[in-house]
Amino acid sequence: MRNSRKRKQNEDSSSSSSSKLDRHKIPHHHQYPDFNFGDSYNRSTPHLDSGHHVFEESGIRVSPEDVVKVLKLCYDCPGSAVKFFRWTSVQLNDRNSAQAWDLIVDLLGRNCLFEAMWDAIKSMRKEFLLSMATFKSVFDNYVVSDRVQDAIKSFEVMDQYGIPSDVASLNCLLYAICSHGKTRLAENYIPFVKERIRVDAETYTILLEGWEREREVGRARLTFSEMVSDIGWDKRNTRAYDSFLKGDVRSAKVVWGAIVGKNSFLPNAAMYKSLISLYCNTRDFDAAEKLLDEVVYYQAFPDSETYGLLFHCLIQHKRLREAIPVFKEMVKNEFVPMHQD
Repeated sequence: MRNSRKRKQNEDSSSSSSSKLDRHKIPHHHQYPDFNFGDSYNRSTPHLDSGHHVFEESGIRVSPEDVVKVLKLCYDCPGSAVKFFRWTSVQLNDRNSAQAWDLIVDLLGRNCLFEAMWDAIKSMRKEFLLSMATFKSVFDNYVVSDRVQDAIKSFEVMDQYGIPSDVASLNCLLYAICSHGKTRLAENYIPFVKERIRVDAETYTILLEGWEREREVGRARLTFSEMVSDIGWDKRNTRAYDSFLKGDVRSAKVVWGAIVGKNSFLPNAAMYKSLISLYCNTRDFDAAEKLLDEVVYYQAFPDSETYGLLFHCLIQHKRLREAIPVFKEMVKNEFVPMHQD
């Protein structure tokens, strides 16, 4: 889905790579090298007092599980969440769970309190509580806030926090960027990061799914060609092929012929469904029916949704003669058409 918010000027795709980042805008974790988590948050919200006495007078005892449950309900009130977290840390002898810490990081990032977020991350590092899940939250919150450059910089300093900046973490970064309608920025970063990290099939799948969501058929075609050139044909990479088959008919036919004809590749039911849907959308019903007949041959048996898709399109375009045998085959396989058909 495209991000409807207005993109900032410094998020132009031409400047998304690490070598072209605006060096005058460094992330908060470089501006404030060693702030205490509490000090940083108090500076961001000076009107808040500690509030500890309110909790202490209540006489309530909490468990680590209680802390997690409460924090999940506090995304709209970060000040209260942090005060509660501090109090529970004292009560639990500074043994809040990694999940609770991750929620605090996500909560602060969601509210654009990035300086305090990084102070929390530093505290987690001291307790050896950081994980890839922590940085997934960092990436996502920066991207949602139209700060893709800061998300990229965060990826580049992960090693300093004990989390390897490998292909798995790179894919987490790219997914955060592409899932928010900024696939071009992700693609522009790839050539620079490839100099030190070997991308894999998942990397290209994330890019292709991003182009699919943004309906950028031309860009998807280029990315697909680059994938084949870079890592070759991989029978396990069905998600990438399935994504590309949802693009345009001409490209889909080329890919289908290549993976099935030349590479002895057995497509799965999802791939068949994608291509049949594409043929139906372009009213190429003969090709769709032919493909449906081939499904069994390749041991990828069509499901109710696949039959229903073709039958619905035939009915919708008044192709009753072609619809009747499809209906009979559906009934024979104990599938029921959609109610409106």
